[in-house]
Amino acid sequence: MEASAAPEASLRNDEHFDHIRANLIRCEECNENFFFDFLRHPRYFVTHFKTCHLKNVLYRFNGCSEEENQRVRFGPRRKKDATAWFGQLKSTEKRMSSDMPHAFESSELGQRQALSHLRQFHDAAYNDVLRSQAQQAAADGSTSAGSVAIPSEKVAPATDQSRANARSSKKQSRDAERSRLRRMRATPEAKQAEAERSRRRREQMTPAQRHADVERRARKKRREDELSRSRLRHAEASPEAKEREMKRSRERRQKATDQQREREAQRSRTRRKNATDEQRLRERERCQRRYEARKQQKLLQSGAASGASSRCSPSATSTSDTMPPPSYSASDQTTPPPSSRVLPADLARRSLQLQQQQDGLGLQLQSLYDSCADRNYSQDALL
Repeated sequence: MEASAAPEASLRNDEHFDHIRANLIRCEECNENFFFDFLRHPRYFVTHFKTCHLKNVLYRFNGCSEEENQRVRFGPRRKKDATAWFGQLKSTEKRMSSDMPHAFESSELGQRQALSHLRQFHDAAYNDVLRSQAQQAAADGSTSAGSVAIPSEKVAPATDQSRANARSSKKQSRDAERSRLRRMRATPEAKQAEAERSRRRREQMTPAQRHADVERRARKKRREDELSRSRLRHAEASPEAKEREMKRSRERRQKATDQQREREAQRSRTRRKNATDEQRLRERERCQRRYEARKQQKLLQSGAASGASSRCSPSATSTSDTMPPPSYSASDQTTPPPSSRVLPADLARRSLQLQQQQDGLGLQLQSLYDSCADRNYSQDALL
């Protein structure tokens, strides 16, 4: 009776594992199943495999022949070497325990692996984990000083597999922009806490993760060096090269598609929205300098035009004495003069009048821009 109850219990266990479709690790030495759920520490499996499997392999030379020792594919041949090799297993047991050690780590990749397993096999637990994460993020956002509060994302239902896949590039860029803003506006205390968290995270890295982090930092440094070299090259460029580059940029903008124009406009809007006060001030000063340069250029052009008209006026005295100058109303700005014969003095006077009107409109536009910028600056200061 008891002998038949044991197989039934094992069958029930197997049915239970088949029901939740969990991963099993089988120890080939003692034929025992282990519940491998991506959330348990690897030392849980390592301890058993080390004592049950590896030790039998490594110390097999004690009671076996030389031919059997030669067939052993790994491990030392002498007792001293076996002791030394097995003693250092403590430092490498994480990497030996599993093909994917990152599944146990507190890194982003490990969390993604554990959550994907939960989503596939344990729906209720997955929803509980997501709910607790959202509550913790909301609590951290409300209590942390100097950090921007991030609205917690809605919990995706476990049945929707596509929505819970790896984050798209758009969401990644949004998260990177949010992180950049948070770092830029963080208080010294928040920066110090973040540095402490980064130090602890680096200490817990595996060698593979540390190597990937070093490569990522090297790539970032190369990008920054290329950017600084490009800026230096632009600053030291000759006027002819700058003119050529300006023509190329103008042609590229003229030949751009609507999608490229929209993308560039979106980038400009985002850059202006996320600009610091110092960048806004620099941009305002640059616009002011450009406006002053254009104003000086227009004044010089109008002065040259008035000088040319004064030189032409003596030759037209005979006709201007006999014929009164036409008087134009404001409605005549869009219609040509009614006389069939146009004199140079009339042309010069007309161009000067249009130039003055244009200068007045430019001043009004600039004052409007300045008032809008001051209003945005005051709103940002209040925020």
